Amino acid sequence: GDIAEELRRLRETGLERGWYSPIEAVYALGLAILTAHARRAGQSIDAETAKTALWLASFGVQRVIHPLAVDVVIELLRPLRDHYWSGWASLLDTAANVEITDLVLEELKEIYGHASNLEDWAKAYLAYAYARAGDEERACSLLDNMKDDVLRILTGAYVYYILASTGVSCRNTDPCKGLEDINQRLEKLREEASNPREFLKNHPGLEEYLRWRGVGKPEEVLNVVIRDAHASALSGLGHCALDRGELGKAADYFSEVAKIAHELG
Repeated sequence: GDIAEELRRLRETGLERGWYSPIEAVYALGLAILTAHARRAGQSIDAETAKTALWLASFGVQRVIHPLAVDVVIELLRPLRDHYWSGWASLLDTAANVEITDLVLEELKEIYGHASNLEDWAKAYLAYAYARAGDEERACSLLDNMKDDVLRILTGAYVYYILASTGVSCRNTDPCKGLEDINQRLEKLREEASNPREFLKNHPGLEEYLRWRGVGKPEEVLNVVIRDAHASALSGLGHCALDRGELGKAADYFSEVAKIAHELG
């Protein structure tokens, strides 16, 4: 009970303030591990507490975990997995961004069997993890099965960027062609999302995706996420141009990426 209350308090503190200090990130991870230990010991953990623990654990993994400790953390938090597979997908993506270990690959293989039960926003994070791990077929399969078109566009920008930069294609998808389509759509998306609060009302999955991305308010970070996706798409198109030997076009794409990076600070 006390741990659950502290998890909720820490979550609200971060959401209200918009950030966590490194010490708070360590503390959040510790609380999440204690919650998982209680579950392993046979104590009952409600779904909301497990969800909050997994959400907070991501900050600890991002900020303080050394690559050598990834497996230890995954193993310690595993008792929370069955409580909220979507949150576990997000955590695996965070872990894969630190180090893709054999255990992370094992967990990615395991969770794919539950993919049909995942929320769209969780499929996005899982697709990122598969793309980083070199499993382009599963990354693209998840992408194709996402229902929210905006979330699919944002996810596709990053997944296709990874594939284009590594020279890999999906079975039925040319990442360069996919990036061309996504690039055009992203240019229009900024206008469509000019009123973020109203826009997100029509895309609840996107709003949840933004909530799991960090502690910023979804309506305040939406434009940043769109611009970041646009930078990924343009960077991927730059790699495609390089592969075709079109050096001038590649330079133009990378110049646009630099402008966005400067804009985002």
